[in-house]
Amino acid sequence: MIFAAFLTGCRGDELVVPSETEQAGVAGGKGGMYLLNEGNMGSNKCTLDFYDFASGQYLRNIYAERNPGEVMELGDVGNDIAVYGGKLYITVNCSHKVEVLDAATATKIKQIDIPNCRYLAFADGNAYVSSYIGPVGPDPNSPLGSVFRIDTLSLEVTGEVAVGYQPEEMAVADGMLFVANSGGYRAPDYDDRITAISLADFSTAYEIKAAVNLLRLKRDGYGNLWATSRGDHKDVPSSLLCLGKNSAGRYAVSKRYDIGCDNFAFRGDSLLFISSRGGENSYGVLDITTGEQLGSFVSPALEREITRPYGLAVNPADGNIFLTDAKNYVSSGTLYCLDGSGATLWSARTGDIPCAMAFTSGAVSLPAPGAKPEVSGGAYISRVFEYCPAPGQFVNLMPAYEEGDEYADILRKCEEALCGTRSDCITLGGFGGYVTFGFDHMVPNVEGEPDFRLWGNAVWQSRELRGGSAEPGIVYVSYDANANGRPDDEWFELAGSEYDAPGTIHDYRITYTRREGDIGWSDSEGESGSIALNPYHRQSYWPLWLGGESRLEGENRQGGENRLEFAGTRLAPNAVDASGDGSNFILYSYPWGYADNYPNSFEAENSFDISWAVDASGRPVKLPGIHFVRVMTGLHQYCGALGETSTELSKAQDLHY
Repeated sequence: MIFAAFLTGCRGDELVVPSETEQAGVAGGKGGMYLLNEGNMGSNKCTLDFYDFASGQYLRNIYAERNPGEVMELGDVGNDIAVYGGKLYITVNCSHKVEVLDAATATKIKQIDIPNCRYLAFADGNAYVSSYIGPVGPDPNSPLGSVFRIDTLSLEVTGEVAVGYQPEEMAVADGMLFVANSGGYRAPDYDDRITAISLADFSTAYEIKAAVNLLRLKRDGYGNLWATSRGDHKDVPSSLLCLGKNSAGRYAVSKRYDIGCDNFAFRGDSLLFISSRGGENSYGVLDITTGEQLGSFVSPALEREITRPYGLAVNPADGNIFLTDAKNYVSSGTLYCLDGSGATLWSARTGDIPCAMAFTSGAVSLPAPGAKPEVSGGAYISRVFEYCPAPGQFVNLMPAYEEGDEYADILRKCEEALCGTRSDCITLGGFGGYVTFGFDHMVPNVEGEPDFRLWGNAVWQSRELRGGSAEPGIVYVSYDANANGRPDDEWFELAGSEYDAPGTIHDYRITYTRREGDIGWSDSEGESGSIALNPYHRQSYWPLWLGGESRLEGENRQGGENRLEFAGTRLAPNAVDASGDGSNFILYSYPWGYADNYPNSFEAENSFDISWAVDASGRPVKLPGIHFVRVMTGLHQYCGALGETSTELSKAQDLHY
C-alpha cells in the first residue's frame, strides 16, 4: 500500500467518562469488591472496576466518573490494591505513585509519590509499600529496593528501609514485615532472599535464603508464610515454599513444593493456585495442613474457556472464588465468580489485564446503575475510514485479529476502540502505518487556540528524564472541500517542532515484504533490514486481514498480499540505549506537534492547532477547519527488547465542541 503523505504538526474541558454497568450476579449481601486492571505496560490504561454485592451489578472504569477533576486515566501500570481503615490504596508502578481513595465512594483523597512502587501491606495504622527505587526496565546495576512506611491518618511517608533487589509482595507476621525480593531487573543474577523488617523500629532484622526470583508472599491462618519462586525461566523451575519458625524463633523454609505457581489465595485450609507456564494453564488446590494436592478448583468447561489465568482472590465473607482471565494482555479481560465446587456463578467483562482485587464490607455510594458512555459523535471521533498498520509487535493484537476477519471487520473493531469516549488503543505498527478517522462536524480553526486533542499511550520513566516510551506520530488533516463526507480531498501535514530539524526526511519511502519466517524492509535511503520478533509477542506481525486485492479507500492502496509500501515524513530517531546492551532504551519526547509523544496527562502538549498545516512544499495553509485526521507512525527505529517504535492512538476530541 502506498500512503502518499502530501504534507506535514490549551485545552478544552475534560470529558468525564461515565462508567459502564451490567447486571452480573444476584442481588444480596453488602459491600463490594474493587478490581484493578493493570493495562499493558506503556498503554497508560490502568482502570478501576467495582462489583456491588447489594445489587449484583458490575461497574467498569469508575475512576474518572468519581473524580471529574483528575486526569482520566489512573496511570501506567496498576499493580496492587487494598482496603484499610476506610481507604482504598492503589499502587501504579510505572507512574510512580500510590493513589489513596475513599473506599466508600472511590473519590480521591491524595496521591503519594513513590518510585516504581509495587505491593502493599498494613499493620498498626501504617501502610507499607515495596519499591524498586530505580527506573523502570532491566538494568544489571539497578539499586537495592526499599519499603516505604506511610501513616494512614496523615498519609505522609514516615520512614524508608532498604531491602533486596526489586522487592515484591509483603506479609506481616510475628511483629515483622517480610518482603520477597525478586532481582527481576538483574536477570540472570536474581535475588533469592526474603527480608525480615522489625515493625517496632522499622529496620532490617534478618534475611532468609529462600529461592530465586521471588514474587508472592502471604501469611496463612496458622502463622506460616507461603512464597512463590518463578525460577530463572531456564534451568531452575518455579516452586511454592512454606516458611515456619525454626528453633531460633526465626522464619525459615520448612517445605518446598515443585509447583508452578503464578498466584495463590487461601480458602480455609486450602491454598488455591494458578499457573500459566509454557503455554499451558493449571489450577490446583493444596491442603496446607497435610501438604496433599487435591486437584483443580476450576471446572473442565471453564478451564477450556480461559486463555490466561491471572488474578485470584477469595471473598472472606462467603468463600466465593474470584478468578480473572487476562486473555491477550491488550484487550478486555474477564472476571469469573466461582463457588467452592468450581461452578461458575457469574462472569463480567473487565478492563485490560485484571490483576488484583480488594473487598470492602461497608456501605458504598458509587455511580448510578445504567450509565453508558457515548459510542460515537459529539466532540469525538464518529467514524474510522482507513486503517493500515505497518508490520509491528502489536499488529493483530490492537485491535485483535480473529481467524476469518476481513478488512471491514477490522475497521469495525477500530471504530469500537476509538469512536466516542472509548479509549482502547490501536497500534499503527512501524514507520508509515496509519489510521484515518473523522468527526461528524467540522472542527473549526480558532485563531490562537489549540483545536483538537489526541490520546496515545506514551509513558515517561520520570518527569525529570522527560522520556520513556514516546513514539511520535505525524498528524495530517483534511477539510471536506467537496462536501461528500469522505476523506478524498487534499491532505495537509501539521508541522511540528521537528519539521525543519536536521535528520527529518520528507517523502521518505519504505517497502515491507512478507517473507518465509520474517518481514523484510527496504527504503528510499538505500537501507534494508528485517523486522525482528521479540520474546514478548510471538504472533504474526503482518496485518493478516489484508488480502491480495486492495479493499482500502481513497488514494491509499496496499501493494499486494506480501508487500506494503508507505511514504511520508520520517523523524530523526528519538531513542537512546541507556543500558548499552539493548535492554533499556529511553524514547525521548519531541517538544510539540506529534501524537503519542507525551503522556496523556500533558494536555497542552497533546493538543494540536490547525494553523500548523502546511502544503507539500512546506508553505503554511489557511484552513477554516477540518473534518478528517490521519495519524501515521513517524519513526523508523528498532529498540532492542522494546522492538520497533510504533505510534498508538486511543481517542481524539474537538476542543471547541
